[in-house]
Amino acid sequence: MDINNLLLVACLPLACWRFSVMLVRETGPFEVFEWIRHKTRNTMLGDLLSCVHCTSIWVSAGLLVAIHSEAGQWVVIWLALSAVTILYEKVINGIRTPPGL
Repeated sequence: MDINNLLLVACLPLACWRFSVMLVRETGPFEVFEWIRHKTRNTMLGDLLSCVHCTSIWVSAGLLVAIHSEAGQWVVIWLALSAVTILYEKVINGIRTPPGL
């Protein structure tokens, strides 16, 4: 396994967690994630966006497809870096969830 594959293996779970949390708990830029949850409420898609565990199944499938392109790999790394930053911040400042998350 080369270094690029190792990087993706390390980044994929973090990217999956980050994107799943964004979809389920955050408002998002321009409130896009909140809008998606509102529009899909009381639908099957809305049910899939109801918890991080459920959402991560579908997000992971999408990320596995995305890593077959260079742009998709950059998105995975970008989300993973965001996830690590959030995890570091939680460790440094103590584990507490901001209001609304």
